Amino acid sequence: MANNHGQNARLGAIGESYVQMRLMQQGWDAFNANSTYNNYKSVDIICLRPEDAKIRKPRTALIQVKTTKGKSFPLGFTIDQCLDMDFLKERVIGPWAFIAVDSENDTSTFRCYVLTRNQVIELAYKAHDWYKNMWKRDKDIKGTSVAALNEVWLYGEIKKCEGTTPQHPAFVNPLKGAQTKEAWENIWTE
Repeated sequence: MANNHGQNARLGAIGESYVQMRLMQQGWDAFNANSTYNNYKSVDIICLRPEDAKIRKPRTALIQVKTTKGKSFPLGFTIDQCLDMDFLKERVIGPWAFIAVDSENDTSTFRCYVLTRNQVIELAYKAHDWYKNMWKRDKDIKGTSVAALNEVWLYGEIKKCEGTTPQHPAFVNPLKGAQTKEAWENIWTE
């Protein structure tokens, strides 16, 4: 178990380093918040706009990073927490970067989706409301289950199986038409 935790922590650190590098490539200053404190719950990267440096209080973004090698991103919340809008508004304090990592022959490629704070809150709420409350199931989903977002949802799509079926209505993705892939400017949008 400890080895799996270590691998997950390493994957998370890789995602955080990737985001920090990409932010710096945009010309912004970026710092890993977890280099001074072990794993802040709501922020991984602190980003500052250098063009705002002459202002007494430069513009700052507190970014949460989620990294996966799978098809979905665990959010660090339960399903019930995602259905509590007050909880989401308190815990999602800034934009999020979602990093999907594909590794083959010791080479990794990255896909990155950058969502505003409001996009994260809306998608987490609507996806889990649809998943828990709109499906006809023989057995209820436990609200204490891990909440996650599918990668396709992050760029405004839905899976074929998420259309209308006898078991559930179609999932209406709130990000349909939104630009999130490599959308680094989203970190400065509420």
